[in-house]
Amino acid sequence: DEGVSKRLHVPRTDIQVISLEPTNRAWLHARIEQRFAAMLAAGFLQEMHNLRARGDLTPELPSMRCVGYRQAWEQMDIQRTQGTCMDDMLHKWRETAVAATRQLAKRQLTWLRGMHTRNTVHCDSSHSVDAVLQLVDRFTAEGL
Repeated sequence: DEGVSKRLHVPRTDIQVISLEPTNRAWLHARIEQRFAAMLAAGFLQEMHNLRARGDLTPELPSMRCVGYRQAWEQMDIQRTQGTCMDDMLHKWRETAVAATRQLAKRQLTWLRGMHTRNTVHCDSSHSVDAVLQLVDRFTAEGL
C-alpha cells in the first residue's frame, strides 16, 4: 500500500528524549574514573590481551577504536616495543583513556544541549531514577 510506504519514511518529530546530564562536572569526572577502575577489576586487560592474541584484529577496526580499547592497544604496543613495565603501561592507559572519555562526554553533552525539546534529568541527583520513571509514565499516558 502506497500510504503505508510513505508513512514509514516520514521522520517522527514527536519523539521524547530523556537526557541524563550531570549538574556537577567533578561528579562526572569521578564517575569516569570509577568506570575505568571497574573495567580493570573486571579483567579488561586480560580481555585486551585475548583480543590482540586472536590475530585478526587491528587498531583501525571500529571496535578497537572505542574509548578505552584504543588507548589500551596503543599502550600495549608501546610496552611491547619500548619494554615499559606493566605499572607504567597501566597508568598511562588509564590517564589517556580517562582524558578521552572526558572529551567524549563533553561532546555528547554539547550535542544533547542542542536538542531544545529534550527532557533533562540531573543524573547526579539522588532523585534521578524517580524523575526518569515519572517522565516515562507521563509519556506512556500521553501515548508518546
